[in-house]
Amino acid sequence: MLTWNTAKLVNSYSDPYVSTEEKLESVRSYLGFVGGVGAVFYIIPQYISVEANGGYSLFSISEMQFDGGELLAESPDGGLAMKTLSVLVVGLLSFN
Repeated sequence: MLTWNTAKLVNSYSDPYVSTEEKLESVRSYLGFVGGVGAVFYIIPQYISVEANGGYSLFSISEMQFDGGELLAESPDGGLAMKTLSVLVVGLLSFN
């Protein structure tokens, strides 16, 4: 699956005497990719199962700018993320 990536970040700092807040936003949207696979294991068919999913996400964000229009000197490049998910599904008995 293809994705369009944008980012909005808020950097806030506060102490008893001073507080500041900087807002950053990506200059444009970048193309990314998400891919994954999943499986279902039936422990007791129709009543108890385990679902497992896993995948990778590739994204890129090259330029970030402050609210005033100034570009961030060292913008993040993006990266590769791995994700996993497991779900235990328990069905209730149905008396028809």
